[in-house]
Amino acid sequence: MRIWIERAAFVLLLIIAGVGLWFGYHVSSRPAELKVAVGPPEREDHALLTGLSRRLADAKTPVRLQVVSKPGAVESAQALERGEVDLAVIRADISIPSSARALAIMQKHAVIVVATDRTKKALEDFGDLKERKLGVIGSPGANDLLIDRLLIHSGLAPTSLTRVPLTREAMVEAIRKGQVDAVLITGPLNGATVASFNAAASRAFRGAPPFIELDAEAIAKTSPEYTAEEIPAGAFRAAPAVPPEALPTLFFDQLLSRPPSCPMITPPR
Repeated sequence: MRIWIERAAFVLLLIIAGVGLWFGYHVSSRPAELKVAVGPPEREDHALLTGLSRRLADAKTPVRLQVVSKPGAVESAQALERGEVDLAVIRADISIPSSARALAIMQKHAVIVVATDRTKKALEDFGDLKERKLGVIGSPGANDLLIDRLLIHSGLAPTSLTRVPLTREAMVEAIRKGQVDAVLITGPLNGATVASFNAAASRAFRGAPPFIELDAEAIAKTSPEYTAEEIPAGAFRAAPAVPPEALPTLFFDQLLSRPPSCPMITPPR
């Protein structure tokens, strides 16, 4: 994971330096300061850009980065559209501003859905959540379009289930008390978000959680913002393996985006 972070930071450093130098050349000889919207603060992207901001300041580079914390990707996209920031980290599966242009892929996020112990036999796929309660972990509104797509694919209306906002800390009690029938979360497989979710799920279920498979390939064919891939068996824990076998699901990109007024910088391959 550390190697991945270092590589991502290097690529972002080159991209942001290129954009910053362009700004500096056209504005003044002073260090160019770029505002980047990202959030929520506890997510990996926020930590990466905050660390990069400190590195740029310590090195006294001609480019400085000001991290503007937002509750989530929806608010980051809105800040970019309103011209409040120069860059923003945006989910590829939300309503991206038509003026936004992607500079780089920050991370790839997986969609993970688990059933509760009392519903695991009744919930074979996402469509079985009709008239049930789905716990949703994430910033407000960030997963709404994703859930709508999953429901529509199952032939259901977006209002056919109850969405219950949850924190990872509250998830354990919600599962044990039967307050939800399933839980949905998104995040990078090798990141702290999914790791802490799996730790909480293990406590809630007193073992491996029952995962719900998604009809990923079919959804990806009609929704190009997603890709269909598998989470390998044992990706979260080796013994006993969690998940116990390869789990088909959807993935989407986290994009570092810019408005058209910024130059297009192509990251190195």
